[in-house]
Amino acid sequence: MIKMFVYSEGSIALGLAGTALRLTLAGLLVASATGKLWDMSGTRQAVSEFGVPPAYSNRASQILVATESAIALMLLLDPLLYLAAWLCSLLFFIFSLGVARVLIQGRTPDCHCLGQLHSVPVGPGILLRNCILVLSSLYLIRNPGYPLTASPLSTLATLLGAGCIGLASSHLALWKSVKQTAPTHLKRGQLAPHINLTAENGRQAALHSVLLPDRRNLLVFSSPKCGLCTELQPELQQWRKVLQQKVNIVLLEREVGEPEETWVEGSWRVENAALTTFKLNGTPSAVLLDEQARVVFSRPAVGPEEIVALIRTSLVE
Repeated sequence: MIKMFVYSEGSIALGLAGTALRLTLAGLLVASATGKLWDMSGTRQAVSEFGVPPAYSNRASQILVATESAIALMLLLDPLLYLAAWLCSLLFFIFSLGVARVLIQGRTPDCHCLGQLHSVPVGPGILLRNCILVLSSLYLIRNPGYPLTASPLSTLATLLGAGCIGLASSHLALWKSVKQTAPTHLKRGQLAPHINLTAENGRQAALHSVLLPDRRNLLVFSSPKCGLCTELQPELQQWRKVLQQKVNIVLLEREVGEPEETWVEGSWRVENAALTTFKLNGTPSAVLLDEQARVVFSRPAVGPEEIVALIRTSLVE
């Protein structure tokens, strides 16, 4: 028996607490990796929001999923537990630094913490949770609990349990994916919903009044606090100038309610409810309309890469 797993008769509760914490951290990482794997597009967008250059977001997303999976497995294997606990604390510490960075910058992107399973805007609560996970991982080094892989039977049971968590997470992620994507997009051929726009000078207008009937119209939704949106704006301005006779690119910025907001050249402000009206989950997103203001593709373009691809598609179809 390894000494670190030996508890006195009066410390059974302590041993059980360590074991429970170990299983909780491993289960959390399994669910996190599975959720991210089911939504790699959202994972790429999230890592970009947290400071990874868009050109490296795909590789960084793959490394993140692999790292979480590896640490989860190591937490369940007795010989690798100490190393896993250190790596786990380091991982959550890096997450904490990333959250603190965007909070200092005044941005609130989605954390994408559990990928397809769960995602909320970054806030102080996310930072506090990550700090608690760092301390929990460090505590595991001092109190690792009882062995989980001391025999072939216990090893098999432990790994089967982890597999069940992964399988359950996959089913939940798939269910949420189908629930969110199938019924929530605008229908192809549907007339664009009516929303109100506000210009920088305070002028009010209806969306349909700024659409051009002799060409396709691309609605690009963004937010002042969205890092990817800010990076995309220069390219969108270039596309607007080059394609002004072929595609009408309408820039729509979500209101965030701060007086120091700066206006993007040629953009309109829309209320937050406009994203819900167009059934969009975040920014940057884009919807392509035909000459009759009807939806061309039911699925919106999400993220800079898909938006640029949609612009190119609008020229050839």
